[in-house]
Formats: sequence, structure tokens, C-alpha cells
Amino acid sequence: MPVTQRPLVKVFVLVMMVMVACQPAQNPTDTLTTYYEAFKARDLDKMVSMTSDYSLKLLNAVPEDLKAVLVKSDMAGVRLLDYKILESKTLSTNTVMVRAVIKYEEVDQKSQTVDFWTGLRQENGQWRINASDAESNLSLVDDLLLTVQPQTINSVTVQPTRLIRFSAKLRLIFSVRNVANRNALFAWGGVKNATFHFGTVPHDATNATKAASIQSPQLPGGGLPWSYSFVLNK
Repeated sequence: MPVTQRPLVKVFVLVMMVMVACQPAQNPTDTLTTYYEAFKARDLDKMVSMTSDYSLKLLNAVPEDLKAVLVKSDMAGVRLLDYKILESKTLSTNTVMVRAVIKYEEVDQKSQTVDFWTGLRQENGQWRINASDAESNLSLVDDLLLTVQPQTINSVTVQPTRLIRFSAKLRLIFSVRNVANRNALFAWGGVKNATFHFGTVPHDATNATKAASIQSPQLPGGGLPWSYSFVLNK
């Protein structure tokens, strides 16, 4: 039986493709190093391309939003001068935190050195950088769905539903359902912990900064059922 011989070039290409496919994905530390090198080189497009879709979606952003922030920062004169990666911690198969010390130049050309953690997410076999929260500039870590049972007090049901973790803060999301003919006041101004108050008299929150009140419809015999979600940052 005649034997068909494959051209040597095709065999070589096939072997190389198999070798590449079997190589492990770049590790999180290498990925952050590449990201910082892009930062130093002011390669904003590369920085955007290395940002995880997971984090952008959670932060209600798109790559164009991130690019606009980076361009504004670059035009203002923010520059990465140096960096040193210290350690990493694996939180799950898809989430890793990497700690680094970076030295950068601010708008006023004064250098600052900061020590912080960056979250990385594995997407399609590649590690990508999690975007930061615009308000606090802290790196997103992950979004956890909670299985905590609801608790009902005075016809108001409260249930924690999600925990969004950042490098140095937590965002806890509650679901509140009120079927009572009473007001519910939460998140008093000037405090870090959420406070609930239930009563028959509406509370004057005019002078309570960042306070919010939620009220059921004032109907005879009690209010209509409704639900509301809010966020507590700590």
C-alpha cells in the first residue's frame, strides 16, 4: 500500500500549532507587568485592550469610556515612572489579586508612591486587568451572588442580594420590600453603616446628607407591595 508523505513544512506548522495550544496562558503577574509597561510607554489602546469585559460591565462602562479617562489623565501629565510587583493571591480559578508598588508623576509634576492591590480576571484563557471604580479609584475584584435569607420586621423585608468587592472596600446590595403603611428611612448621612428606621411619621431628612427615604403608598388599610434595591459602601 503506498504511503502518502506530508510536506515537511506542513508537518512543522502543525507541530508548532500544537505546541502553542498546549502552552499555559500568561500568568497574572506577567499580565500586570505588561500592563504597566504599556502605561509607561503611554500605549493607551493596549491598556484598554487588556481591561476585562467583566469589570467594565459591572461598572456600567464601555471601552470608549475607559479610553476617554486615560486620554484625559495622559493629557494632564500623569506618568508612570516605576513599579515593583510584590505578591499575588488567588481568590478563585478566575480571580487573582496582585499587589504592587508604583511611583507615578501627578499633574503638578510631583511624584507619588502608592502600594495597592489590582484585581485580574481570566477571560477566554487570558488574564485581563479589572477596571477601577471611578469614584474611589479602587480596582474591582468580583461580584458575588448571596444566598442570605430575607428578614422581615414590621412588614418590611430586607435581603442582601449581592456583594461587589473592590481592592479596599465592599459594595453590599440589598433588596427591600415594604407592604406597610409606614415610611422606611435608611442610610443616615455621615455614618458608614446603614440604619433602618420604621415609623408612622415621615422623617425630615433635609439636613441629612446622602440620606434617602423610601415610602409605601399611603392607602387605607396599608400600602401596596413594592421592592427597592440600594447600595451600601463600606
